[in-house]
Amino acid sequence: MEPMERKSNPHQDRHSGTTNGVGLPRDLIIDILSRLPAKFICQFRCVSKPWLSILSPPDSLLQNLHRNRSNSTPLLMFSENSYPHICLSSFDTQGQLRNQFTKHISSPVLKWRFCQGLMCFICEDHVYVCNPSTQVFLQVPYSIKLRVLYNFALGYLPSTNEYKIVHWFVETDSNGVYQIVCQIFTLKEGGSNAQGSWRVIGNSPHFIIDSRFPICLNGSIYWFGDEHRNSGDPMNIYAFDLATEEYETVLCPRAYSGSFDTCVRLLSIKGTLCLVDFKQCRSHVDIWMMKDQSNQIWVKEYSFDMFTKNRSIRNIHYIPSGDGRDEEILIGQRKEGLLLYNIKTRSIRKMGKFSNENTGIEIDMGRYLWPHLYFDSLDSLVAR
Repeated sequence: MEPMERKSNPHQDRHSGTTNGVGLPRDLIIDILSRLPAKFICQFRCVSKPWLSILSPPDSLLQNLHRNRSNSTPLLMFSENSYPHICLSSFDTQGQLRNQFTKHISSPVLKWRFCQGLMCFICEDHVYVCNPSTQVFLQVPYSIKLRVLYNFALGYLPSTNEYKIVHWFVETDSNGVYQIVCQIFTLKEGGSNAQGSWRVIGNSPHFIIDSRFPICLNGSIYWFGDEHRNSGDPMNIYAFDLATEEYETVLCPRAYSGSFDTCVRLLSIKGTLCLVDFKQCRSHVDIWMMKDQSNQIWVKEYSFDMFTKNRSIRNIHYIPSGDGRDEEILIGQRKEGLLLYNIKTRSIRKMGKFSNENTGIEIDMGRYLWPHLYFDSLDSLVAR
């Protein structure tokens, strides 16, 4: 008897040999899905078991494609802290609502930090890491040291695909001298629980200026500080390497004014460390870019007038070009609201109204905290 000829399955994946239920190659499905918002991709886990295998946890190819596309279309994340609830709303740069949800929390939020597509916030008795796109909350084990919260940061280490929560707190030694101590909690992509523990790695050699947010860039966390608390010494930038967990000093630009009427912030532009020098008396902005970090060479890359009467910058973010949009720098000011400086045309525009494009209803953003730049993400986490 001749062997029976095996009929091909029209729904079989030609690349992986699995059935995906729609008759399309797996790589094509992944390419299509990578163009969608993360919240929709998560809903497709219910389509079939083959789709579930791609989406839970997300296929590495899907995750990389989705991340690359999201990086060119950043969102603005607004948070409303109305204990016992927290409301998170994301908008595109045209002011259209993209995602919104509310979460019950056990105690008021003390501090927030964002990194890539994740956010971390410390409450009075809990620590949470959240992916606003997938609406997944991860409760991190609480540390008694968090009760003496001094400053903290959320950082991402690309070489190991890990996120780290870095917390600095104040302790006094036997002589009553203040010390800044550092502890770390590590999270790895690929899960939804946090059963790890905090690691104390020793004292920080530098004091941190708490009023200026740290930023994470290329596997290191940067912040402003000085060698001695309230010493009056010139302010420097300090880096904490998430891989080696060691500190490094980064000198500010020599021509940086550093005067009492200057508001300074750190910024990442195209993966490069930048210092924003906002001269309050003249409402003028200089942006210094680190061109050679090994030799600590800075170049004044951008310089422009704000033409406003505001005396400070609440926050500042770089928005890359994409979808026919030029590169812009988003600047938040208390009275003027959100301003966008177009790098190509050297013009400034005020961000208009925020609304829900499905209903056309304008949204009152007055009760929300100032936005952070945010990237739609499929990231999921597990403690190390």
